[in-house]
Amino acid sequence: MVDSLICCLNAHVAKPNGLNRAVNFREIFEHELFRLSLKQTLGLDVKSICMEKLGTTVSMQNILHMLVLDVMEAVTEVDWRDFFPYLRWIPNKKLEARMKNLKFRRHAVMKVLINERKKQVFVERVSCPCLLKNKKRLL
Repeated sequence: MVDSLICCLNAHVAKPNGLNRAVNFREIFEHELFRLSLKQTLGLDVKSICMEKLGTTVSMQNILHMLVLDVMEAVTEVDWRDFFPYLRWIPNKKLEARMKNLKFRRHAVMKVLINERKKQVFVERVSCPCLLKNKKRLL
């Protein structure tokens, strides 16, 4: 992680006027911490994933956006029906469509990541079944 942070900082300095501009540490740390959390959770470094449901390949930055940033923006979204409960029957189609789209994209990304992890676990079990025997002995 430290090497990656140093590479990002060097890339910032290498840009034109890089020495004269302020460094956006939040952007760098946000990306690297998300990458580290995926690496710890899945056991592999995810650069991009192929999304069959969406018909595209999604980069790490877009995965971060779909799983974290979109959800944080959705939480802060104000629905005027929350302030006037007796008007709850009036539809707010724009908000509802945005939430459905967010849910669909988030579930599609999570399903691909979970399936990747399942494949990895299956390969580990097939390649070394002795791990299961040792775990039973330890328990």
